[in-house]
Amino acid sequence: MASARKGPLLSALSQKSVHPDQDGKFRATGFAFVWQGFGLGAGAEPGSSVTLRRDENGHFWLNCSTADLGEGNLSAFQQIAASGLGCHAHDIQLDIGTTDNTNSWSTNASRSVVVTGNAVAQAAKQLAMRIAAGESGVIEETAHYAPIFPEKLTLGAPHIGYSYGIQAVRIALDTATANVTVEEVETWLDAGTVINPDGVTGQIEGGLAQGLGFALSEDLVQREGYVLNNRFSSYILPTIRDVPIDVRVHLINHPDASNPLGARGIAEVGLTPAAAAIANALARCVGHRFAHFPIKPEAILPVMEEILS
Repeated sequence: MASARKGPLLSALSQKSVHPDQDGKFRATGFAFVWQGFGLGAGAEPGSSVTLRRDENGHFWLNCSTADLGEGNLSAFQQIAASGLGCHAHDIQLDIGTTDNTNSWSTNASRSVVVTGNAVAQAAKQLAMRIAAGESGVIEETAHYAPIFPEKLTLGAPHIGYSYGIQAVRIALDTATANVTVEEVETWLDAGTVINPDGVTGQIEGGLAQGLGFALSEDLVQREGYVLNNRFSSYILPTIRDVPIDVRVHLINHPDASNPLGARGIAEVGLTPAAAAIANALARCVGHRFAHFPIKPEAILPVMEEILS
């Protein structure tokens, strides 16, 4: 929080707008905290296995079953392996994504870099020791890493660790249309040991885009078990035009004590606080707190008309 308070948005946090700006828009800042667990949780986390091999030509191959759905976890694995072996990340070839591979378990719950990444680090360390001892030819090491949970877990905290962050948004509310535009966003994230800063930043920006939809436009309408708006023309997803140009992500490196890499899972952290931050900014604009998401113009308009009347 101390770091976030120094940022432009929170340092200039003002009271709600009483009058619109010259362009006919109310503007206000809102923020929200996020506290997000990573890993599958106590009693559910089996850990991950990977195999790291040096072939007959001296090339390194990482074998794991983890898929990459755009998170960048495979790039992180290459970086982790390269760090342990003393080579470049592009020297690590990938053998991934089938059930024939070493079982790295599932790609969800913000677990991949923390759980599978630690298995990669362990395999790289074991392989590096054999190389340093002078072994020649084809050699490989399989490593398994599973988080160690304390015997007694705090009630309501069933995960090995947690990521923490603050997201602040600056919104503009059009007094003519009641449309909300997010103009500026700052995210401050304690991500533990950051393996790939560009990957983490991309995750936060992508999560923000999802959060915009949840907060302002995505409304699944159902009646008697049927979805009534089952087209993208009626279920409104945010596009690149809805994402603010000014998005700033600040990463704070505090290694997490729960695992040897000190990493923290961050897959959902960019999404989780977005809707709350937008709702808080809107409440500062109009002095009214909306109870349901998405907060659409037809809900805002009567409140705004009362303010302007």
